Amino acid sequence: MFKITRYLSRCAVMLFMTSLAIEHAPILALANGSAEQGLGDYQAHEQANLVLHGQMQRVANFLENYCTMNYSFPQSTDDVRWLTKQLMDLVPNNPFTDQEDQPSDVITFPNTSGPTYSLPYGVQNKIGLSIDNGLDDSIIEEWRTSPPDDWQAPPGTISAISNNRNLFVVWGAGADGRPIKNDLSGHTALVVGHWVGTWNQ
Repeated sequence: MFKITRYLSRCAVMLFMTSLAIEHAPILALANGSAEQGLGDYQAHEQANLVLHGQMQRVANFLENYCTMNYSFPQSTDDVRWLTKQLMDLVPNNPFTDQEDQPSDVITFPNTSGPTYSLPYGVQNKIGLSIDNGLDDSIIEEWRTSPPDDWQAPPGTISAISNNRNLFVVWGAGADGRPIKNDLSGHTALVVGHWVGTWNQ
């Protein structure tokens, strides 16, 4: 009799555990699905960051050649329009968003003390150009560890800031609109450019 009672108790426990597993199976599946989706989003963002960093380097190379030939960072509206068009042709794809989904309005890109160039989004799109006369190498080093709070832009935006003498820095906006970071150091991913010759004003 004791053995039968123990057997029945064991069966009851097994049935209870089975019912719990069935009841909570959707929750467990949802949790696993959320974890897999989160991992997929992280990997997608990391891949987009790598693509954006490569675009930043190409933009910096083009700007360095332009400034070397013209002894100046672009300043007039016509120069900015022309250069922005060239840069858009150089890096046409946005690794974070679909180009067709982007708004057709006017965007003012962040800068510091220099002029801000605002052009229709369809023209300027993901390129921002600005001048900060106080920019130097020490400031850039500070920005590597602590970028300015106003460095915010639509994901995939590439912004270049110059002192209009011999130096510029390029940063790119990640999925959260803030500057992407270097995977190894954790610092802000910046591309610095110099040119030979000084524009005498």
